[in-house]
Amino acid sequence: MVRRAKVEGERRTYYVVQSFSGMPQRPTADEPREAISREAAASLAARLAPSKLAVVAFSRTGNFQTGEFDDAVVIANYGRIPEDDDIKEEFT
Repeated sequence: MVRRAKVEGERRTYYVVQSFSGMPQRPTADEPREAISREAAASLAARLAPSKLAVVAFSRTGNFQTGEFDDAVVIANYGRIPEDDDIKEEFT
């Protein structure tokens, strides 16, 4: 995924929309989609929500050079985010 980020000194913020498809018992994470802003991420999540099991838009801020990032900040959340340990691991 190419990351376009809002620059804050050495720290950058990027915006992602993650949707989930499949059956509720066996959700599958779709390819994450990057957005150019908080507003664009919220808008994309709202557009995807009717056709997906769940959608979450979030941002992360950190230093790409050191790999140190703050916790994700949820911007929008639609549906029930799967509790699958493999999926959770991907975002922690």
